[in-house]
Amino acid sequence: MPELLRNMSTGLMDWLCPGRCAACDEPLGPGQALFCEVCASSLVLLEGPRCPRCGARLARGGCVECRRASSLFEMARSLYSYGGALAQVIQRYKYGSRLDLARPLGVLLAKALGEPHSVFSSGALVVPVPSSQMALGRRGFDPVMEILRTIDGLRWAPLLVRVDRREAQAALEGRERRSLGPEAFRPRGKGPVGEPPLVLVDDVLTTGATVRAAARALMALGARAIGVVTLARAEELPPGPSGVEVVLASSP
Repeated sequence: MPELLRNMSTGLMDWLCPGRCAACDEPLGPGQALFCEVCASSLVLLEGPRCPRCGARLARGGCVECRRASSLFEMARSLYSYGGALAQVIQRYKYGSRLDLARPLGVLLAKALGEPHSVFSSGALVVPVPSSQMALGRRGFDPVMEILRTIDGLRWAPLLVRVDRREAQAALEGRERRSLGPEAFRPRGKGPVGEPPLVLVDDVLTTGATVRAAARALMALGARAIGVVTLARAEELPPGPSGVEVVLASSP
């Protein structure tokens, strides 16, 4: 009987206060957890052949990204292409001070972190890519850390501090982003990080310059294995069908 009463109470609350789409705030219908039907249809899966290490789309002749800059990762993962409803949610969250969107983004990130792989094992320690002090002062919160706080049972630690003083990464050209040096990050504490594999987490991957710089800082601490997880990857995708199912694809 108590279980029945709880179910009735939950159903009543859902009817009185229905959840809202994380992207457009429309009320969610039955079976819709994060996005309404229209917004969910805009999510684009990262499909097609991809580099097993850096996650870039494979071209004829191999991986262009790995030829341009050697990968520092054992493996990396992303959920979707950066665009549509997902891009809208991330932008509202980061630039519109919508801290309530940290939890739905945490649901998506937890799916990516749950992908079975040696680097993403239960013994791995998750390391957020931190915001700069300028960004923290402007927003009042660290976007990646707030997302991680919503994931129950996740083992994570802020091992890095961002010291890069240049303009926001979003405003930099690709060449400038690729030149981001390892001095952009420094260890938060002292001493080696030890044996556990580390998983760097960020919201969006573009050229990979930021996570490469963060990985170099972790390697200086003695990190043995580093993986990368991002919610989205910004890249030009070939025409193809979109979908709403969360499917993991490689990416740094």
